[in-house]
Amino acid sequence: MTEMRWIIPDDWCWVRLGELAEVIGGGTPPTGDGSNFEMNGIPWITPADLTGYSETFIRKGKRSLSEKGYANSSAKIVPRGSVLLSSRAPVGYCVIAANELCTSQGFKTFVLKGSINPEYVRYYLLFSKNYLESISSGTTFKELSGFKASTISFPLAPLEEQAVIVNYLSGLNSKLQRTRSHLNAAVQLAETLKAKVLENAYSGVLTEEWRFKHKKFTPERVQLGSIISEITYGTSSKSSRIGKIPVLRMGNIQDGAIDWSDLVYTNDNQEIKKYILKAGDVLFNRTNSPELVGKTAVYKGEREAIYAGYLIRVRCSDVMLPDYLNICLNSPQGREFCRRVKSDGISQSNINATKLKTFILPLPSVEEQREIIAIIEKNFNRIINIINGVDGASGKLSSLETTFYSKAFSGELTRNVTHEHTAIDILDQIKLHDINANKIIIRKPKQTGKSTANIMKKLLDVLSEADEWLAAQEAFQRCGIRLDSTTEEIEPLYAELRALDKKGMLAVQPVLDSEGRKLFDRIKLSH
Repeated sequence: MTEMRWIIPDDWCWVRLGELAEVIGGGTPPTGDGSNFEMNGIPWITPADLTGYSETFIRKGKRSLSEKGYANSSAKIVPRGSVLLSSRAPVGYCVIAANELCTSQGFKTFVLKGSINPEYVRYYLLFSKNYLESISSGTTFKELSGFKASTISFPLAPLEEQAVIVNYLSGLNSKLQRTRSHLNAAVQLAETLKAKVLENAYSGVLTEEWRFKHKKFTPERVQLGSIISEITYGTSSKSSRIGKIPVLRMGNIQDGAIDWSDLVYTNDNQEIKKYILKAGDVLFNRTNSPELVGKTAVYKGEREAIYAGYLIRVRCSDVMLPDYLNICLNSPQGREFCRRVKSDGISQSNINATKLKTFILPLPSVEEQREIIAIIEKNFNRIINIINGVDGASGKLSSLETTFYSKAFSGELTRNVTHEHTAIDILDQIKLHDINANKIIIRKPKQTGKSTANIMKKLLDVLSEADEWLAAQEAFQRCGIRLDSTTEEIEPLYAELRALDKKGMLAVQPVLDSEGRKLFDRIKLSH
């Protein structure tokens, strides 16, 4: 029985998506063989092609299959208008085929029957991401099986209402996209301002007027190693999820400050004594990805903690304030230093204590350092307020989007739309007519000058090879029949079908729907 996810109008109905579409899987040929791929070959889509992709339709992915690659995979070409849903890594990307194409096994493709609007289906699937994940299997890595995809509960609306909903959501999405673009630009501007303030702090521009007013000279530049009292690595001992005090790791350094979420702990008293942090200790992330190595934060003494081995603890001498060092290391000049001196591994980069001590920075008076810190704090508070405002607006935007999608798929937006047929009528038409009319298109072979007879297979051979039940339409496709096949090509297969049946060599079994109505016949050789 189809799950009723919410109340819908009487002229709508909840159905399983498999009742409206054939669910097709994908495939990948051996990737080690380069001849399985070619430029401008058969369009082939993978979930990776949809990362950051926001268009409704897709024509091709980054790679295309060769004829050989297509033959060596379980990929199947599907027609234009098919709805592609990523079924793993992650579940929930959704686009519509703009032309004939095929996919990797990371998709379940819905080849729609009748006149179901593919954009209506796509919008519903995008709206239902959490639901799709809930019916997927796996804990760490979710995957939506073909069977589960066919059981997706779907609110079937009359065709006229589907069109109205698509037009409405299309307009809504355009407005939301423009608004989000403006919000993202505001965040980007805030981050740019933040970097500029840090750059000016390092260069001395930030306190030029202060120095002029207080008759101070431009500060000299020194190596970090000459103005610190201690520099040490953290503990390499194993931590646990419970314990006496936290062990700060590289993930606990975020945006120049310490993030006290996602903590691990230790109970080892010797480790605690050796690595205990003091207020004012500067923590430098010595090992991380090339983009993140060198992250820095100041421990303020909020709670007792020690630090892990991927961090370096720096203790400043009396001539430098910890917050000033943090500003310099997080400035564009500090980030450039880290980029220049890091040693790159396979996936991570490293900056050891010896290299860190060579960092050159301006050393103004402690009084000027305090002024720099105060100006930075004032400016950052304003920037944080901007970012928080954007986050709040983004949250409201998402909530508004959910509300309108909910209204759309519960029929609230189309109460006054007139229609010729109800959803039940549409479903009955699909079931009672040839539901195989929109079966998948088998790729058209390249013309080689050979006659059609040379590429056709006998039905007897196909059924012998399969040795299992096949839908009659599927059996004909395996024989080489396509949607554009002529009567002259099809008639010999029907003649062979009748001959096999007459000889008692053919078993025929009707496939029924949940109400006992015939959907199609499946066939196999009788033994």
